[in-house]
Amino acid sequence: MFIKNTFMHLTNFAINRNNEDAKQTANFSGGSKISLKVLKDKITKMNYSFNNIWSQVIEIIIKSLLGCSVSVPAFPTAFELFGYDIMIDTDSNCHLI
Repeated sequence: MFIKNTFMHLTNFAINRNNEDAKQTANFSGGSKISLKVLKDKITKMNYSFNNIWSQVIEIIIKSLLGCSVSVPAFPTAFELFGYDIMIDTDSNCHLI
């Protein structure tokens, strides 16, 4: 497949929506989407502390929102939506990418 628009942003869902292997997995809800419970179970089965990882994710989100809060305009009839991509290394450390 040739992508004509090289500046187009592809989400995990857009890339994986036709991935037959992903569709065969339990709790498949489209692309690479899984519920938080399934993620917790997977991390726990890999002998990692989900609570440790989740607390780091929360810390990353709070600090990043505090860091940009002065530059986000306040509109009483609208809201801002933020998305995060977070990678977890084998030492259970989270990194914002």
